[in-house]
Amino acid sequence: MMKIRIPVFAAVAVSCLTLAACGSSTDPNAATSTSGSQDGPIIIGAAVATSGFMTSFDEPDMAGFKIAMDEVNAAGGIGGRQIELIQEDTTSTAAGAKKAAETLIDQGAQVLLTSANFDVGSPAGIAAQDQGILNVSIGAASPKYGAQGIGPQAYTVAPATYLEGATLAQLAKDKGWATPFLLDDKSLDYSTEVCQGFRDQAANLGLQTQEDSFNNSDQSIASQITKIKSSGATAIALCSYTPGGATAVRQIRAAGIDLPILSGIGMAGTYWLDAVPDLSNFYTASTASIYGDDPNPKVNDFIAKFTEATGAGPATDAAVGGYSAGELIFGAIEKAGGSTDGAALSEQLDSLTDESLMAGSTTFTPELHIPADRPLAIIEYTAGKPAYTETLPVEGTVDLHLGN
Repeated sequence: MMKIRIPVFAAVAVSCLTLAACGSSTDPNAATSTSGSQDGPIIIGAAVATSGFMTSFDEPDMAGFKIAMDEVNAAGGIGGRQIELIQEDTTSTAAGAKKAAETLIDQGAQVLLTSANFDVGSPAGIAAQDQGILNVSIGAASPKYGAQGIGPQAYTVAPATYLEGATLAQLAKDKGWATPFLLDDKSLDYSTEVCQGFRDQAANLGLQTQEDSFNNSDQSIASQITKIKSSGATAIALCSYTPGGATAVRQIRAAGIDLPILSGIGMAGTYWLDAVPDLSNFYTASTASIYGDDPNPKVNDFIAKFTEATGAGPATDAAVGGYSAGELIFGAIEKAGGSTDGAALSEQLDSLTDESLMAGSTTFTPELHIPADRPLAIIEYTAGKPAYTETLPVEGTVDLHLGN
């Protein structure tokens, strides 16, 4: 069986455009500060993966964040204070995230960035919340990353998992694929919540679904493929992420199944396409198009800047979310008069209504700290080439299952 290699996002290594961007929390001389201090540098801690499966998601997010940080520093910082980044590897584990966060907090982190997944990143968020420190996930899409699952200082810029799934169901309805087959990857809350969002919206739209499940580590989905072949399905909704999602796509196409495959942000980008050469009839609901054809000129300008800074374009739209995490944090600090106090920053963020971030319109309330109604970009892959097709709003209201 062919091994699928997920490359490390090499651009991160060259995206440290300033000395601060390359700061390391292993430096024994790292500055220390209380979270509410308004003296000295503004210290951002990043408890993110530089090893393990989450590197494919966290590293492009962090590359985008560093560009936002470098822009602010180049313009004089916030109130004359420069932003300093210190970082610890989570090793793509929950235990590693908790340890990384505690190390960063001990070294003076005033705001904490956490990994792009609730299961892996939430222990870091909880550690920050326990100290009243603002914590922002660079890409967690579960609504549990917020006031309900962590606390009042927890936020994410990523669109909700259930919104991703609902958008995919909306796409199926609009395309006339009335009998989709769901493949539910049970290994993370991310993928199971995407499928639940699909189910909810499919029921609202009158789609008839069938489904089966698998785990990201499964080397074979032969039994699931047999069910798909006999199902009469008109499309496949793949609720998964790399590398297992790429394995599934490869096996589906190798079995001669050419049905449209619909997937979410966990399968966005190009870094995994060597696993399925010349992939066609594949769609993702994404934050934005990173291929120079996004309808928002700000996104295309960012992609050009990213490419110039790193020598290559981003491999996934996670970079856009990372940049927007910077927009969110730096904007809140500036509005709070330079304070990094968690409660003061939450007060600013909870008042955002249709805030125009690069990742899209963002509204927060004291009860909801995740974008819940943002229209997502639909990217279609043809002969291995992804391209923007439309920005798709969802009919009705998306159930975020916050009471579950």
